[in-house]
This record gives sequence, C-alpha cells and structure tokens, in this order.
Amino acid sequence: MQLSFGDQTGADSFLRNWEPDSSSTKLWSTLESVLLLGGSFDTLEGRRIFCAPYIYSRFSPDISGVFEHAVIVGKGVKLRSGPSMSAAVLAELAYDIVEIEPDGPASRRIPWVKVRAGDKQGFVAAASVRRPLDYRACFEKKGGRWLLIALVAGD
Repeated sequence: MQLSFGDQTGADSFLRNWEPDSSSTKLWSTLESVLLLGGSFDTLEGRRIFCAPYIYSRFSPDISGVFEHAVIVGKGVKLRSGPSMSAAVLAELAYDIVEIEPDGPASRRIPWVKVRAGDKQGFVAAASVRRPLDYRACFEKKGGRWLLIALVAGD
C-alpha cells in the first residue's frame, strides 16, 4: 500500500499514520470525501485498478498545471465578488474546471478559494472545490476482495 511518495508503504505504515481505530482519525472522513465523488477503472502495470475521486482519475492530461486547476464539485456553486456569503454573485458554476488564482487564499482552513472561471474572477466556498492532487484512493481486486492499495495526496 502506498501512503506517500516517500518511504511510507505497507500495512504497518498505514496503521501508524491513519490510526483507523482512534476516535480522532481522519481516515473515514477522508475516504468518504474521496469515494462520494466516484471514480473510474484503469490499468496500472497490467493490473486493473479503481481510483477515486473522478477528479484525479479522469482529469484531462490536456490541461497543463494540475497545481493551478481545480474542479467545482456541485451544481449551482456561487462565484462571488469577494470572500463572503454576502458578496455579489458573479456566476453560478456546475462541475466546471477553474483556475486557482495564486493570490487567493492558500489554505483549506480559509473557507474561500479565489478562482478564474472563463472571463470571470471571484471566490467560491472551499468545500465546493477539489484539486486533482487532493487525497485519492486506489483499490485492486485480489482474491475476490477489493483492497486499498494507495491513499495519497500531492504529486
């Protein structure tokens, strides 16, 4: 199992890092957010795997800059003129690919993300934005059971 792009692999690393039995683990909420967005089947080194979310598994390789782009994950997502629920609505977005503006909020702790959608620039709620390199999970069927083989974020 792959947990990072360093030396964290295997069941022991997974248990140590994620502590699935701990009441404070983020494992289950992370997997839920990944799997609720669906995924797709692919082939990796001749093996059939399933990876989620679709934002990672089907993000177009024609779009350069996976660090600069994200996907709106919902319908009717309001693009606002400022980082506030009371800011004017510039547009409504639905599953759009948007550019992340570099001078926008850089942290998920801040509830707004500055984006460019077509010719409009504004802010969307961070919960409505998912980057292709956010957490993703891959599964492989072995011995009649689907096993988690990767749970990673980043490149």
